[in-house]
Amino acid sequence: MCAAANALDEQPLIVVLDPDEALREALRFSLETEGYRVRTFGAACDLMAPGRDRGAACFVIDEAVCGPDLRQWLRSRRVPVILMSARCGAAADGDGVAVVEKPLMTDALSRRIAAALATS
Repeated sequence: MCAAANALDEQPLIVVLDPDEALREALRFSLETEGYRVRTFGAACDLMAPGRDRGAACFVIDEAVCGPDLRQWLRSRRVPVILMSARCGAAADGDGVAVVEKPLMTDALSRRIAAALATS
């Protein structure tokens, strides 16, 4: 049993922040089936609490909740960030943050996460 637990600890941790509980749970399920560990949050203040991001390999954040304080906090983490945006044609910002359009109808998020982890 310890070997299985250790194998899970070696999988990258994806941290998801989205106020929509149904979407958070769908992302958790989808990403876990791809072999990632997943931690989800519904509010930025919960994510930014001390120690909550420990071990994060990539953040997946709903753009609607990504205000200036959270952006600054994310920059200080030096971990890849992927924004999910409902705005058609939203582009990556100057901080190298990738953007995936909502609704998540393709494997674009999975491809972005894999690319972000490969370059970090």
